[in-house]
Amino acid sequence: MLFSRETILNRLLPFCGLVAVLTIMASCSDSSSGGDPNNPGGTNTLYQDDFAGTTLAAVWTASIFGGGGAIGIDTGIGQPAPSLYIQSDSTINSQSLVKLSQPYSNVGGVSFSIQVQIDNPGRADKILDAIRITIHDQGRGVQGLVTIHRYQVGSNNVNISYDVYPGGYPWQQVKEWNLALSPGFHEFRYVVYPDLTAKWFRDGIQRLSSLGVPMLEADLELHLNASGSNAAAHFDNVKISR
Repeated sequence: MLFSRETILNRLLPFCGLVAVLTIMASCSDSSSGGDPNNPGGTNTLYQDDFAGTTLAAVWTASIFGGGGAIGIDTGIGQPAPSLYIQSDSTINSQSLVKLSQPYSNVGGVSFSIQVQIDNPGRADKILDAIRITIHDQGRGVQGLVTIHRYQVGSNNVNISYDVYPGGYPWQQVKEWNLALSPGFHEFRYVVYPDLTAKWFRDGIQRLSSLGVPMLEADLELHLNASGSNAAAHFDNVKISR
């Protein structure tokens, strides 16, 4: 039996409408249910800050200890500019600290990422000289820590130490010695997985895993600091997600 062009179109339209509805439903599905190795819980952003304002947002707490360090927004440098600038002063006991005073639970997995440009990681003969990125476990001490300091006096090479503390001892640590980092910003990411194991990544490459030792469930804060003599860095594009 032959059908006219109008009859064929009239019979196809309901089917095409159903396909369109299913396509739209698929494209609008919850994106937070997925994930990748660097973001185990999905793409649900809990907090994000590109430091684009003239001052720090109210959720950040800035403190300077033991001297005249510097904390502020640098309008000339960033990914893109501006960015957060933190510097200690010339005394060994100086420390400039910025912490995200809003904690985040690691239950179900959570990811902290931040871009860092290391301006001066400090002197090799003073262990307190360092740029630090710390995921602080509320009430239990340090949860995860990256420490960046100079490997030898007069060299541009640095030593980076990655630590994971599973709510106490034992802890895991990996060091990269005499590392010549490329100029500019590098991304550091700390990931707590749903099974409460944790990993550090730099520029998308895994640097340290907690080796199956579970973290304790806790509320985590992000701390950024420069400590020791003239340590300094720029920080940009903080993102916390699950």
